[in-house]
Amino acid sequence: MKSFITFLLALVLTVNVGVQASSLLRHKATLTNHTETRALANDGGDEYGFVMSHIRKADPWCLTITNGRNEFAKLGFRRCMFANRPVGQLWKLDANGKLHTRVDHTKCMTLNHGDALFDGVLARLADCQMDTNLNKFVFEPHGKTGSYFKVMDSPDYCITNRGRNPNFDDIIHAKPCVNRHDYKWTFVLDESDLM
Repeated sequence: MKSFITFLLALVLTVNVGVQASSLLRHKATLTNHTETRALANDGGDEYGFVMSHIRKADPWCLTITNGRNEFAKLGFRRCMFANRPVGQLWKLDANGKLHTRVDHTKCMTLNHGDALFDGVLARLADCQMDTNLNKFVFEPHGKTGSYFKVMDSPDYCITNRGRNPNFDDIIHAKPCVNRHDYKWTFVLDESDLM
């Protein structure tokens, strides 16, 4: 019954508001983590949180600015530092699917230089106003095991780290989606969301 109501709401929104609003509702309605739902539906509010990998839940690793703030700096992977809340680990997904960094809200995650999508393309920091579809992402729930972090216009591609184990030298990149823990992510506001 719940999925039927969600379907009807999505249909009404598609007719009245457009495809984008329907997509947001679909993802909002299916997320199981309340914090993830609240944060992803924030639409420009002040709540930044951590994009945490499921690669090692007992020792969480997060998407991190590791190579400076310059245009097209590669994004990396570090242990989540929930207590310190370093700005290089804080992100916010806006209503258009752009992942903004707390370091500088005008900077977003993008793939490559915004010009090509291929297996292993690097995730980088770039101007959010860049005219590309390679800087729009969506969290797609996958049961109780986290969400795929997908390229919005190319849903066969997911964000992951290099390798199956976390490493300080890891880069973040896009690859064809695989049903593995290192392809799953959760958006959390703080450590209390893990309990």
